[in-house]
Amino acid sequence: MADQRIIERQVAEVFPRVWRSVNGTLRRAITGEGTHHRTLVAQVAATLIVALITLRWGEGAAILLALLAASVSGLVDGRLSVALGLLCLACGPILLIGAQHTWLQQSTLVNYYISSAGINSLRSAAATLTTWAYYLLAIGLIGLIRSYVAQGRKTESVRDRTG
Repeated sequence: MADQRIIERQVAEVFPRVWRSVNGTLRRAITGEGTHHRTLVAQVAATLIVALITLRWGEGAAILLALLAASVSGLVDGRLSVALGLLCLACGPILLIGAQHTWLQQSTLVNYYISSAGINSLRSAAATLTTWAYYLLAIGLIGLIRSYVAQGRKTESVRDRTG
């Protein structure tokens, strides 16, 4: 019981910061702030090509690889992937708690949505979400490293012009 309260406190402290980051990232991704129109079109085209090519490996692989392509090309900020990964990690314990309650697993509505998603139980849903979380965190890290390298190059080019 004490562990659950600690987790709830930590989630309550982290969630507002993550929400502000996700909100700003989505706004920049949708409006295309800071990018030229041609660059934005090229980034979207590259992401769609990657998604269509990898679709034969499955929907999950296509989504993750398209998100990786979008992060590497700079279309989507890496913080968005990190926020989604943290959200998946936060949902895992909720699903495991739901798996312990037998009345929830006997619900027709819950079984309908779980089976339509291709998941056999809430425990396997938690395992799937945890796996996706680690992929999303890795994609976010790669996107953040790309933006860090790009920012370093920008800083060097400004120093070369002024110095």
